[in-house]
Amino acid sequence: MERIAWSDIARKIAEDDCGKWDRKVPAAQLSIGEGGTLLARNGGPTPEALTLSDLATSQLCERLNIPVAYYRRLPADMKATVANFDLRRLTDRSFLLRGRPTHLRAFLSGEYVAYDNREIVETVEQLITDDGIRIKSFVLEETHSFVKVVSEEIVDAASGLKAGIMIGNSEVGLGSVSVEPFVFRKACTNDLVITEQAFRHAHLHFTARELTRRMAEAIGDAFRVASEILNAFLKTKDDPIPDPKSPMHTRPLPNYLRAHRKRSGLSQDDLAFLLGCRRETKVTRYERFARQPRLQTAFACAIIFRVPAEALFAGAHAEATELVLRQARALLKIETTGVQSPAKERKIVVLRSVVNTLGGPTRKLARAL
Repeated sequence: MERIAWSDIARKIAEDDCGKWDRKVPAAQLSIGEGGTLLARNGGPTPEALTLSDLATSQLCERLNIPVAYYRRLPADMKATVANFDLRRLTDRSFLLRGRPTHLRAFLSGEYVAYDNREIVETVEQLITDDGIRIKSFVLEETHSFVKVVSEEIVDAASGLKAGIMIGNSEVGLGSVSVEPFVFRKACTNDLVITEQAFRHAHLHFTARELTRRMAEAIGDAFRVASEILNAFLKTKDDPIPDPKSPMHTRPLPNYLRAHRKRSGLSQDDLAFLLGCRRETKVTRYERFARQPRLQTAFACAIIFRVPAEALFAGAHAEATELVLRQARALLKIETTGVQSPAKERKIVVLRSVVNTLGGPTRKLARAL
């Protein structure tokens, strides 16, 4: 594989930066025009018309508290009426527009601090000067950038395992500046990224100097964590691996929302609208298991897909089952000792019934799905 140099990354970023611009604009100077374009007055005789990306449209709705699914379904003239009403209402607000010629990439809050891909990569290059570290890969997309570096010193030659870190950024408000440790093996096409112990900072408040200091700390911590995970892998080489097809090791997913939504032909926007959510990001978090829905939302999903809530949220149901079973056994042990009474005997009957009936329903639900 051809080695990647920092100069190669810098060249790609420079090419991608061509034509990009930022502008902080008061709400009073913004409006939605015909066809859903954003009109930004810039002091000239006519306002500049900008076409919004899908992301910028969602961000506009989020800033104006307009449900995204509802806004997308409106005719063009109604979009202008609804959005302009809220823009006139927010006269004390400003927004950061990030674009490329007449295309609006992002519609962000006025407090957003723009850490560009170039700044992040230059900071990392300054901090990583060790000859034993090389660039594994670099990804540059419209919404994100990622650079992975691996250590040639934190390595196990026999297994091919190496420790590394991944630095990520989003110029359009879709993620924080992040430094994440990972373990890499040459034979694999992907890496084990340890997201739980990652450094993340939103695009707010940090000065360039403070960002550099915090990233230096994060890079050191990330290599330490990756080294610890690599060592943990090596210690488990002789441990038996259970059969993943065995029922004892088959656990249901936290929920099956995505499968049922896809099967029904609904988009995330559609489901968010049916659930009364302002943004489809809540549905995204539910489907990625990053957030548990409220009880009312869980019931609403069960109604929409005509699936029992305990089957739709099988993983949560399994956890609840295990908790109740564990607690019922503990309480039963307590209640069967000491002096008995009619009230205690009734309680024991109930607890034994709970213990005897629990134990298999989660596997049945997983198979049913």
